[in-house]
Amino acid sequence: MEFARERYGAKEFILYLQSYTATFTSSLRLKSLLMELLALGPFRMLSLGTRPDCLSAAMVDMLCELNSRVDVS
Repeated sequence: MEFARERYGAKEFILYLQSYTATFTSSLRLKSLLMELLALGPFRMLSLGTRPDCLSAAMVDMLCELNSRVDVS
């Protein structure tokens, strides 16, 4: 982030979790991890790579709730 700030004048960032690594846990655990990560910088968006069959209803509910804080994709 520091490089992007200095080189490009970036002020906000996207928190990206790549495919197959983000949703293989409970929704409570993932929410806790995401909150920790989001606190590390000025993130405007969360991009979460996964498959539809890897999302439980609880996970979708948690992501909808999180969407009130940052854009979720």
